[in-house]
Amino acid sequence: MPKTSTVTRGLVLALALAALSGGAAAESYPSRAIEVVTPFNAGSTVDLLLRAFADGMSKSLKGTFVVINRPGASGTIAISSVATAKPDGYTLAFGPNGQVAIQTHLHKDLPYKGPESFDFICQTWENPFVIAVAPNSPYKSLKDILEAAKKAPGKLSWGDIGVATVPNLQMITLAQAAGVTMTHVPYRTYPEMILNAKNNLLDFIVPSPGSIIGQDLRVIAIVGDKRLARFDGVPTVGELGYPELLPGFGGLYAPKGIPAEAKEKLEAACVEATKTEEWKTVVERTDSTLAYLPGAEFAKRMAANTQQFGEVLKKLDYKPQ
Repeated sequence: MPKTSTVTRGLVLALALAALSGGAAAESYPSRAIEVVTPFNAGSTVDLLLRAFADGMSKSLKGTFVVINRPGASGTIAISSVATAKPDGYTLAFGPNGQVAIQTHLHKDLPYKGPESFDFICQTWENPFVIAVAPNSPYKSLKDILEAAKKAPGKLSWGDIGVATVPNLQMITLAQAAGVTMTHVPYRTYPEMILNAKNNLLDFIVPSPGSIIGQDLRVIAIVGDKRLARFDGVPTVGELGYPELLPGFGGLYAPKGIPAEAKEKLEAACVEATKTEEWKTVVERTDSTLAYLPGAEFAKRMAANTQQFGEVLKKLDYKPQ
C-alpha cells in the first residue's frame, strides 16, 4: 500500500507540473491581439508606414496587430491612451517624435511626462515635410511667400497638423529667421487641410510628402536636410539660406514597465519587420527614410530631442497650459 501511495502521489505531481507548464506555454507572449495606436488618420503617411510595419511584426511574432487611429489634440489623445494602458505589451504606440518631445512641454495635465514615461522598442523611420501650394497659386517659390508676408504682416495663412507639432515649430522657426509674421491654421487631419489648400483657403501648407501623393499640389521647398527625388529640382529650406530644418523621426514604443519577455520579442520582431520588402517599398513611396535604431538608442535620441525642443519652446515663449 505505501508503495502504491507513493506512485500515485508522484503521478499526481507530474500531472500537475505538466498542466502548469502547458498553461505557461499557452500564455507565452503574444497570446492575443496587440493594439498599436497612432495619432494620425487612416491614409496618412504614418498610418501607411504603420500598416506595412505591423504586417511584418505580425509575421515575425506569429500574432495579430490591430491598428488604431486616434487623431486629435496634436496627437496627445492617442499617446495618452497608450501611456495609461496596462503595461503588458498589448497596447503600443507608433508615431513621430513630436507627441513626446514637444507636447510634454506644453501641457501640464498630460498623463505622460516625457520619454521617461515609455519603454522604447525601436525607431523605424525619419520623415521630412514639404511646403506646398495650390497649382494656381501666385507663389512660385519660398522667396515669393516670404516677400509677400513682409509686405502684408499676418495676411498670409498656412496650415499644418496642429499647434506645436514638428512642422508647426519648423515653420515658426523659419518665419522668425525671415522676419515675417503669418497666420497659423491648425488641422486635426491631413485631408481637410489639403482640400482647403487646393481651394485656395490657405496660402500654403506644410504636410508630409506621403500625404499629398496623387493630390494636385505644387511643392516649392523641402523642410528637411536633403532633397527628395520625387520633387525634382525643389530645394531644401537650408539651401535657400534659412536655418536647416531637420526631419522628424518615429517608431514603436510602449507604456513604461512592459514585461521583459514582451520587450525582447518586440525588439527582435522590429529588426525583421524593417527588413521586409513591403516596409522598404512604403518608406520609399512616402518619401520617408529607412532609419532603424534599437530601443536604447531610440530612447536616447528622444530624450535629446525633448531637451532640444524644450529650449526652442522657451525661446518662443511658449508656456505650459
